[in-house]
Amino acid sequence: MRADVAASGRFDHRWLAHATLKDMSWLRDRQGKAYSLNGADFARNLNYLGETMTWTTLQSGMVLFSPTRDMASQSMAKRRHFGSFCLALLYNFPSLVYRPLEPGSVIAYSTKVHQFHDWLLTGDGKSLRHFDTGMECGVQPVASMAACDIAALTASKSPVYFGAHPALTRVVHMWAGRRRWRPQRRKLKQIITRRRRAVGTRLLDERVATTDFHVISEGTTLITWSDIRRIRASFPTNAQTLYRLKSNSFPLWNWAKQDLSCTVPECANAGSALASHIFWTCSSARRHWEFLLDRWRWLGNFQEAELNVWVFGLDLPAIPPYAWDVIKQSMDPGSN
Repeated sequence: MRADVAASGRFDHRWLAHATLKDMSWLRDRQGKAYSLNGADFARNLNYLGETMTWTTLQSGMVLFSPTRDMASQSMAKRRHFGSFCLALLYNFPSLVYRPLEPGSVIAYSTKVHQFHDWLLTGDGKSLRHFDTGMECGVQPVASMAACDIAALTASKSPVYFGAHPALTRVVHMWAGRRRWRPQRRKLKQIITRRRRAVGTRLLDERVATTDFHVISEGTTLITWSDIRRIRASFPTNAQTLYRLKSNSFPLWNWAKQDLSCTVPECANAGSALASHIFWTCSSARRHWEFLLDRWRWLGNFQEAELNVWVFGLDLPAIPPYAWDVIKQSMDPGSN
Protein backbone atom coordinates (compact mmCIF):
# COMPACT_ATOMS: atom_id res chain seq x y z
CA MET A 1 0.00 0.00 0.00
CA ARG A 2 2.74 2.46 0.90
CA ALA A 3 4.58 1.60 -2.31
CA ASP A 4 1.47 2.36 -4.36
CA VAL A 5 0.96 5.69 -2.60
CA ALA A 6 4.62 6.64 -3.06
CA ALA A 7 4.57 5.74 -6.75
CA SER A 8 1.10 6.88 -7.78
CA GLY A 9 -0.25 9.07 -5.00
CA ARG A 10 -3.27 8.67 -2.79
CA PHE A 11 -6.20 6.76 -4.24
CA ASP A 12 -9.23 8.88 -5.14
CA HIS A 13 -12.23 6.57 -5.00
CA ARG A 14 -14.60 9.26 -6.29
CA TRP A 15 -13.46 8.61 -9.85
CA LEU A 16 -14.06 4.85 -9.56
CA ALA A 17 -17.80 5.33 -10.07
CA HIS A 18 -17.04 6.74 -13.56
CA ALA A 19 -15.06 3.65 -14.67
CA THR A 20 -16.45 2.19 -17.88
CA LEU A 21 -17.89 -1.32 -18.13
CA LYS A 22 -17.29 -1.56 -21.87
CA ASP A 23 -13.52 -1.95 -21.46
CA MET A 24 -12.60 -3.82 -18.26
CA SER A 25 -8.83 -3.47 -18.67
CA TRP A 26 -8.78 -1.31 -15.51
CA LEU A 27 -9.84 -4.31 -13.39
CA ARG A 28 -7.76 -7.50 -13.13
CA ASP A 29 -8.77 -10.99 -12.02
CA ARG A 30 -6.68 -13.50 -10.07
CA GLN A 31 -4.73 -14.49 -13.18
CA GLY A 32 -3.82 -10.90 -14.00
CA LYS A 33 -6.17 -10.75 -16.98
CA ALA A 34 -8.88 -8.19 -17.66
CA TYR A 35 -11.94 -9.01 -15.56
CA SER A 36 -14.81 -10.48 -17.57
CA LEU A 37 -18.39 -9.71 -16.54
CA ASN A 38 -19.74 -12.53 -18.75
CA GLY A 39 -23.06 -10.76 -19.22
CA ALA A 40 -23.74 -10.31 -15.50
CA ASP A 41 -27.31 -9.23 -14.79
CA PHE A 42 -26.27 -6.59 -12.26
CA ALA A 43 -24.34 -4.78 -15.04
CA ARG A 44 -26.51 -5.56 -18.07
CA ASN A 45 -27.10 -2.55 -20.38
CA LEU A 46 -25.16 -0.26 -18.03
CA ASN A 47 -22.12 1.82 -18.97
CA TYR A 48 -20.39 2.86 -15.73
CA LEU A 49 -19.52 1.22 -12.45
CA GLY A 50 -21.45 3.79 -10.43
CA GLU A 51 -24.64 2.67 -12.19
CA THR A 52 -24.24 -0.91 -10.96
CA MET A 53 -23.46 -0.41 -7.28
CA THR A 54 -22.69 1.93 -4.43
CA TRP A 55 -20.22 1.42 -1.60
CA THR A 56 -20.10 2.81 1.90
CA THR A 57 -17.23 2.63 4.38
CA LEU A 58 -18.71 1.30 7.63
CA GLN A 59 -15.48 1.43 9.62
CA SER A 60 -11.76 1.01 9.11
CA GLY A 61 -11.25 -2.23 7.18
CA MET A 62 -14.95 -2.76 6.35
CA VAL A 63 -16.83 -1.56 3.28
CA LEU A 64 -20.41 -2.34 2.23
CA PHE A 65 -21.20 -2.88 -1.49
CA SER A 66 -24.85 -2.48 -2.49
CA PRO A 67 -26.15 -3.32 -5.99
CA THR A 68 -28.47 -0.80 -7.59
CA ARG A 69 -30.64 -3.62 -8.93
CA ASP A 70 -32.62 -6.00 -6.75
CA MET A 71 -30.58 -9.20 -6.27
CA ALA A 72 -32.95 -10.89 -3.81
CA SER A 73 -34.86 -12.69 -6.56
CA GLN A 74 -31.70 -13.66 -8.46
CA SER A 75 -30.18 -17.13 -8.35
CA MET A 76 -27.41 -18.00 -5.93
CA ALA A 77 -24.89 -18.21 -8.78
CA LYS A 78 -25.67 -14.63 -9.87
CA ARG A 79 -25.37 -13.35 -6.31
CA ARG A 80 -22.03 -15.12 -5.94
CA HIS A 81 -20.91 -13.46 -9.18
CA PHE A 82 -21.69 -10.06 -7.68
CA GLY A 83 -19.71 -11.01 -4.56
CA SER A 84 -16.75 -12.11 -6.67
CA PHE A 85 -16.88 -8.81 -8.53
CA CYS A 86 -16.76 -6.90 -5.22
CA LEU A 87 -13.75 -8.96 -4.11
CA ALA A 88 -12.01 -8.14 -7.40
CA LEU A 89 -12.58 -4.44 -6.73
CA LEU A 90 -11.00 -4.75 -3.28
CA TYR A 91 -8.10 -6.77 -4.70
CA ASN A 92 -7.35 -4.08 -7.28
CA PHE A 93 -8.16 -1.09 -5.06
CA PRO A 94 -7.48 -2.04 -1.42
CA SER A 95 -7.70 1.62 -0.39
CA LEU A 96 -11.49 1.26 -0.52
CA VAL A 97 -11.46 -0.22 2.99
CA TYR A 98 -9.87 2.92 4.44
CA ARG A 99 -11.51 6.19 5.37
CA PRO A 100 -12.88 7.83 2.22
CA LEU A 101 -12.11 11.35 1.14
CA GLU A 102 -14.55 14.13 1.85
CA PRO A 103 -16.66 15.15 -1.18
CA GLY A 104 -14.92 18.50 -1.69
CA SER A 105 -11.36 17.56 -0.75
CA VAL A 106 -8.60 17.82 -3.33
CA ILE A 107 -5.42 15.73 -3.14
CA ALA A 108 -2.12 17.58 -3.15
CA TYR A 109 0.94 15.83 -4.51
CA SER A 110 4.46 17.14 -5.03
CA THR A 111 8.01 16.39 -3.96
CA LYS A 112 7.37 18.19 -0.66
CA VAL A 113 5.20 16.56 1.98
CA HIS A 114 2.24 18.82 2.86
CA GLN A 115 1.65 17.60 6.38
CA PHE A 116 -1.31 19.05 8.32
CA HIS A 117 -2.46 20.98 5.22
CA ASP A 118 -5.86 20.34 3.64
CA TRP A 119 -7.69 21.94 0.75
CA LEU A 120 -11.45 21.74 0.19
CA LEU A 121 -13.66 22.93 -2.63
CA THR A 122 -16.92 24.59 -1.72
CA GLY A 123 -20.20 22.96 -2.64
CA ASP A 124 -20.51 24.87 -5.92
CA GLY A 125 -16.86 24.15 -6.81
CA LYS A 126 -16.03 27.84 -7.31
CA SER A 127 -13.83 28.47 -4.26
CA LEU A 128 -10.87 26.68 -2.66
CA ARG A 129 -10.57 26.67 1.13
CA HIS A 130 -7.16 26.13 2.76
CA PHE A 131 -6.82 24.56 6.22
CA ASP A 132 -3.66 24.33 8.32
CA THR A 133 -3.87 21.95 11.30
CA GLY A 134 -7.65 22.12 11.13
CA MET A 135 -7.82 25.93 11.08
CA GLU A 136 -9.07 27.76 7.99
CA CYS A 137 -6.39 30.04 6.57
CA GLY A 138 -8.09 31.50 3.52
CA VAL A 139 -10.56 31.14 0.64
CA GLN A 140 -9.74 31.90 -3.00
CA PRO A 141 -11.95 31.70 -6.11
CA VAL A 142 -11.03 29.01 -8.65
CA ALA A 143 -12.41 27.91 -12.01
CA SER A 144 -10.06 25.06 -12.99
CA MET A 145 -7.45 22.70 -11.57
CA ALA A 146 -4.69 25.03 -12.78
CA ALA A 147 -6.30 27.83 -10.79
CA CYS A 148 -6.21 25.57 -7.71
CA ASP A 149 -2.47 25.09 -8.16
CA ILE A 150 -1.94 28.85 -8.42
CA ALA A 151 -4.14 29.54 -5.38
CA ALA A 152 -2.25 27.00 -3.26
CA LEU A 153 1.08 28.42 -4.41
CA THR A 154 -0.01 31.89 -3.34
CA ALA A 155 -1.15 30.66 0.08
CA SER A 156 1.71 28.30 0.98
CA LYS A 157 4.55 30.10 -0.88
CA SER A 158 5.69 26.75 -2.34
CA PRO A 159 4.64 24.80 -5.46
CA VAL A 160 1.57 22.63 -4.89
CA TYR A 161 -0.10 20.41 -7.48
CA PHE A 162 -3.50 18.79 -7.14
CA GLY A 163 -5.04 15.67 -8.58
CA ALA A 164 -8.08 16.14 -10.78
CA HIS A 165 -11.39 16.69 -8.96
CA PRO A 166 -14.75 15.75 -10.56
CA ALA A 167 -16.12 19.26 -9.96
CA LEU A 168 -13.47 20.95 -12.15
CA THR A 169 -12.58 18.39 -14.81
CA ARG A 170 -14.10 15.51 -16.72
CA VAL A 171 -10.88 13.52 -17.06
CA VAL A 172 -11.21 10.25 -15.17
CA HIS A 173 -8.22 10.28 -12.84
CA MET A 174 -8.08 7.49 -10.26
CA TRP A 175 -4.58 8.07 -8.88
CA ALA A 176 -3.07 11.43 -7.97
CA GLY A 177 0.67 11.22 -8.46
CA ARG A 178 3.60 11.62 -10.82
CA ARG A 179 2.81 8.37 -12.61
CA ARG A 180 -0.42 7.69 -14.40
CA TRP A 181 -0.48 3.92 -13.91
CA ARG A 182 0.88 1.67 -11.20
CA PRO A 183 3.80 -0.68 -12.05
CA GLN A 184 2.78 -4.09 -13.33
CA ARG A 185 2.67 -6.80 -10.66
CA ARG A 186 4.71 -9.08 -12.88
CA LYS A 187 7.51 -6.52 -13.03
CA LEU A 188 7.42 -5.99 -9.27
CA LYS A 189 7.62 -9.73 -8.62
CA GLN A 190 10.58 -10.05 -10.98
CA ILE A 191 12.42 -7.25 -9.19
CA ILE A 192 11.69 -8.67 -5.73
CA THR A 193 12.56 -12.27 -6.59
CA ARG A 194 15.73 -11.29 -8.46
CA ARG A 195 17.15 -9.56 -5.41
CA ARG A 196 16.03 -12.27 -3.00
CA ARG A 197 17.42 -15.01 -5.22
CA ALA A 198 20.80 -13.27 -5.40
CA VAL A 199 20.90 -12.75 -1.63
CA GLY A 200 19.85 -16.35 -1.00
CA THR A 201 22.51 -17.71 -3.35
CA ARG A 202 25.18 -15.59 -1.69
CA LEU A 203 24.14 -16.65 1.81
CA LEU A 204 23.99 -20.29 0.77
CA ASP A 205 27.54 -20.12 -0.58
CA GLU A 206 28.71 -18.52 2.65
CA ARG A 207 27.00 -21.17 4.77
CA VAL A 208 28.42 -24.04 2.77
CA ALA A 209 31.90 -22.57 3.18
CA THR A 210 31.51 -22.42 6.96
CA THR A 211 34.06 -24.55 8.80
CA ASP A 212 33.01 -27.62 10.77
CA PHE A 213 29.93 -28.05 8.59
CA HIS A 214 31.15 -31.20 6.82
CA VAL A 215 29.79 -33.46 9.57
CA ILE A 216 26.24 -32.65 8.44
CA SER A 217 26.77 -31.51 4.85
CA GLU A 218 28.26 -34.84 3.74
CA GLY A 219 24.94 -36.45 4.51
CA THR A 220 22.52 -33.70 3.51
CA THR A 221 24.05 -33.49 0.03
CA LEU A 222 22.68 -37.00 -0.62
CA ILE A 223 19.09 -35.75 -0.43
CA THR A 224 17.53 -33.15 -2.70
CA TRP A 225 15.15 -30.35 -1.79
CA SER A 226 12.29 -32.17 -3.49
CA ASP A 227 13.05 -35.32 -1.47
CA ILE A 228 12.49 -33.37 1.74
CA ARG A 229 9.13 -32.15 0.48
CA ARG A 230 8.05 -35.73 -0.31
CA ILE A 231 8.75 -37.06 3.19
CA ARG A 232 5.49 -38.36 4.61
CA ALA A 233 4.30 -38.66 8.21
CA SER A 234 6.36 -35.64 9.19
CA PHE A 235 5.39 -32.43 10.96
CA PRO A 236 6.07 -29.11 9.20
CA THR A 237 8.67 -28.26 11.84
CA ASN A 238 10.59 -31.43 10.97
CA ALA A 239 10.74 -30.52 7.29
CA GLN A 240 11.75 -26.98 8.23
CA THR A 241 14.61 -28.35 10.34
CA LEU A 242 15.82 -30.47 7.41
CA TYR A 243 15.71 -27.44 5.10
CA ARG A 244 17.77 -25.42 7.56
CA LEU A 245 20.28 -28.22 8.06
CA LYS A 246 20.73 -28.66 4.33
CA SER A 247 21.31 -24.93 3.80
CA ASN A 248 23.32 -24.56 7.04
CA SER A 249 20.93 -21.88 8.27
CA PHE A 250 19.76 -23.46 11.51
CA PRO A 251 19.45 -20.78 14.26
CA LEU A 252 22.23 -21.28 16.82
CA TRP A 253 21.36 -18.48 19.23
CA ASN A 254 20.98 -19.48 22.89
CA TRP A 255 18.13 -17.31 24.13
CA ALA A 256 18.65 -18.36 27.76
CA LYS A 257 22.26 -17.14 27.90
CA GLN A 258 22.04 -14.63 25.06
CA ASP A 259 25.06 -16.07 23.26
CA LEU A 260 26.01 -18.87 20.83
CA SER A 261 26.78 -21.49 23.47
CA CYS A 262 25.13 -24.90 23.60
CA THR A 263 21.64 -24.95 25.09
CA VAL A 264 22.29 -28.17 27.07
CA PRO A 265 23.30 -27.18 30.65
CA GLU A 266 25.53 -30.21 31.26
CA CYS A 267 27.41 -29.82 27.97
CA ALA A 268 31.15 -29.27 28.44
CA ASN A 269 31.47 -27.12 25.31
CA ALA A 270 32.06 -23.55 26.52
CA GLY A 271 32.58 -21.94 23.11
CA SER A 272 30.26 -21.31 20.18
CA ALA A 273 28.15 -24.35 19.34
CA LEU A 274 27.81 -25.03 15.62
CA ALA A 275 25.12 -27.17 14.03
CA SER A 276 27.43 -30.21 13.95
CA HIS A 277 27.82 -29.99 17.72
CA ILE A 278 24.12 -29.52 18.45
CA PHE A 279 22.99 -32.38 16.22
CA TRP A 280 25.92 -34.82 16.46
CA THR A 281 28.78 -34.33 18.93
CA CYS A 282 26.89 -32.95 21.93
CA SER A 283 26.43 -35.42 24.78
CA SER A 284 22.67 -34.91 24.74
CA ALA A 285 22.52 -35.48 20.98
CA ARG A 286 24.62 -38.64 21.30
CA ARG A 287 22.18 -40.09 23.84
CA HIS A 288 19.32 -39.63 21.43
CA TRP A 289 21.27 -41.14 18.54
CA GLU A 290 22.38 -44.13 20.63
CA PHE A 291 18.78 -44.79 21.59
CA LEU A 292 18.02 -45.29 17.89
CA LEU A 293 21.24 -47.00 16.85
CA ASP A 294 21.24 -49.49 19.73
CA ARG A 295 17.90 -50.81 18.55
CA TRP A 296 19.20 -50.89 14.98
CA ARG A 297 22.14 -52.98 16.14
CA TRP A 298 19.78 -55.57 17.58
CA LEU A 299 19.26 -56.69 14.00
CA GLY A 300 22.97 -57.12 13.41
CA ASN A 301 26.21 -55.22 13.03
CA PHE A 302 26.94 -52.67 10.32
CA GLN A 303 29.86 -50.48 9.36
CA GLU A 304 29.92 -47.26 11.36
CA ALA A 305 32.84 -45.50 9.65
CA GLU A 306 30.59 -42.94 7.92
CA LEU A 307 27.58 -43.15 10.18
CA ASN A 308 26.97 -39.38 10.11
CA VAL A 309 26.67 -39.51 6.32
CA TRP A 310 23.96 -42.14 6.46
CA VAL A 311 22.14 -40.50 9.36
CA PHE A 312 21.90 -36.99 7.89
CA GLY A 313 21.23 -38.43 4.45
CA LEU A 314 18.12 -40.09 5.90
CA ASP A 315 19.38 -43.42 4.59
CA LEU A 316 20.71 -45.84 7.21
CA PRO A 317 22.75 -48.78 5.83
CA ALA A 318 20.96 -51.77 4.41
CA ILE A 319 19.21 -54.12 6.81
CA PRO A 320 21.95 -55.75 8.92
CA PRO A 321 22.69 -59.47 8.57
CA TYR A 322 20.22 -61.93 10.05
CA ALA A 323 17.56 -59.23 10.28
CA TRP A 324 14.90 -61.43 8.74
CA ASP A 325 15.81 -64.27 11.06
CA VAL A 326 15.33 -62.02 14.07
CA ILE A 327 11.99 -60.83 12.72
CA LYS A 328 10.79 -64.39 12.07
CA GLN A 329 11.78 -65.49 15.56
CA SER A 330 9.91 -62.57 17.09
CA MET A 331 6.82 -63.56 15.11
CA ASP A 332 7.10 -67.31 15.77
CA PRO A 333 9.34 -68.15 18.75
CA GLY A 334 9.05 -71.92 18.05
CA SER A 335 10.59 -71.69 14.56
CA ASN A 336 14.34 -72.15 13.92
